[in-house]
Amino acid sequence: MRVDFSTIKPINYGVQLEAVSGERRVVIDFYSQSRKKHVVVKAGGDEELSTIINGNSREVRSLLLSAGLPLTMELDAPEQVALPAGASGSIQIWSDGGSKPNPGPGGYGVLIRYPDGKELELGGYDVDTTNNRMEMSAVVRALEETEESALPLFITVDSTYVMQGVTAWIKGWKQRGWKTAAGTPVRNRDLWERLHELTSMRSISWNWVQGHSGDAENERVDRIATEARQNCAEIRRELKGVR
Repeated sequence: MRVDFSTIKPINYGVQLEAVSGERRVVIDFYSQSRKKHVVVKAGGDEELSTIINGNSREVRSLLLSAGLPLTMELDAPEQVALPAGASGSIQIWSDGGSKPNPGPGGYGVLIRYPDGKELELGGYDVDTTNNRMEMSAVVRALEETEESALPLFITVDSTYVMQGVTAWIKGWKQRGWKTAAGTPVRNRDLWERLHELTSMRSISWNWVQGHSGDAENERVDRIATEARQNCAEIRRELKGVR
């Protein structure tokens, strides 16, 4: 497939591009000055072209850095591309965490499902923590694990604290010097700052589910978190992900 890349406008740390192939169009943020030099395909473009660019993101990034713009490339559809329902072309992530009692010993669990179907389970623990810190630690761990990927992320959490924090509160906190609207210091500032760092240049869709409501993946990460807490163990399991 012939794909033409051209500049739309400059953005922080890079440039926003338009990728065109026939009638197919996709908008891309290319963070050319960032440490990771990410190519991030924006949601809402042509699904097939988005998937092809994501599957060839390393080659696209390399040529954008070396050849400049405008640029024309021939891209082939990557093998074994899967388009999960609700998160086409994305890395899907589920996370959970908690402590028992609260505060007390805690654990977190993460499930990462890649577009080719492969899965990774991660778990960690803290001997003296809180529910909220474990919920946040789970998301931080998932973002760190996928930091090298240019693929967009589809993250599902069951914590309203995390969901509201990353989608609504964090911008105001940062503008006020990590103070709440009432002027008090933001709790768990260290983790919020790390979350802000890890999410500021990623394409992420956030999804909330009710905990213990029968969602299979949410129940799965809850079990991983419980296992890590009870055994004071770090967990890393790579799975084929055959479903």
